[in-house]
Amino acid sequence: MAEGTATADAVQQLQLSKGHTAGPTFVSWHKSEGTWHTVTAGADTRLVTRHARNHQEIKSIENTHGAWNCIVTSPDNTLVTGVDDQYVKVWRLPDLTATRSLVGRFVGTPRCCCWDKDSCLIAAGGDEANLQIITVKDAKIKFRVKNEGFTRGIALDPEGQYLAAANADGTVSVWDITQEPPKQQLRKRLGPKIDHDDDVARQALAWHPDGGTLLAVAGPDNDVILLERLSWTPVSYLTGGHEGNIGVVAFSPDGVYAATAGADNKVVVWSVDKAVQVRTEDLRCCGVMCFVYQRLVLSLEAARARANDQLLPSTI
Repeated sequence: MAEGTATADAVQQLQLSKGHTAGPTFVSWHKSEGTWHTVTAGADTRLVTRHARNHQEIKSIENTHGAWNCIVTSPDNTLVTGVDDQYVKVWRLPDLTATRSLVGRFVGTPRCCCWDKDSCLIAAGGDEANLQIITVKDAKIKFRVKNEGFTRGIALDPEGQYLAAANADGTVSVWDITQEPPKQQLRKRLGPKIDHDDDVARQALAWHPDGGTLLAVAGPDNDVILLERLSWTPVSYLTGGHEGNIGVVAFSPDGVYAATAGADNKVVVWSVDKAVQVRTEDLRCCGVMCFVYQRLVLSLEAARARANDQLLPSTI
């Protein structure tokens, strides 16, 4: 894990520690008894909770059905995962006890998932041609939304009205899920094309925390496009910070900053209003495929050509 702060005033060097063996790794936060912990999952089939400060393991389990493909913690500290056995599952934290398999099997492997702000709904997608929106209380599918093209990014907006998804071919779609059936508001090729057979490849996608006023999506020129809510037109670009496709973007909880990372092994922190870089960190050793902004937690994918362990960060 790597620790620091995402402001221009308090810059620290990244401090890395070993987490999982080389391969896709995912990370999320949870809070237990007033203390922040991280949850990580990797290609080594382990799901692990750790102390955020010293990265010491608290609890770990192994998935006998294959690798983990996504993990996300809800606002009320419940964990949802997507795994190679084609199930989406919910877990209690911090003891990592599975509560249920939510929806039987997906036709294809689930690759990305997200919660709504009230911890009542889960949206998930991946290799099948449908997204599933699931009610947690009764573990039932509320909607299936057709989305052909290998979903590699998914996000529910903070107001609970819109669902956004990004496909491997760069197509970004938005649906109004307050209507039944959900009504599509946007479907447009905005981002780069990525290899849908690559277990690591993801499309950057995130809503601004202030009412979802902006939707951040990966652009075709190693940049991020900020789309205005409702009109879905670009209002700003985060550009010039990367030399490869951007696979992950996250806003700070107050919406002042955004962080991006991707194929060039760089993490860039931006001022959202000014659309300028405030910090760049070249990780050199590994690409970033996942991070979560609590302070800023990164999950780093070790370079495939190297035999070293997976590196996990904490904050930047």
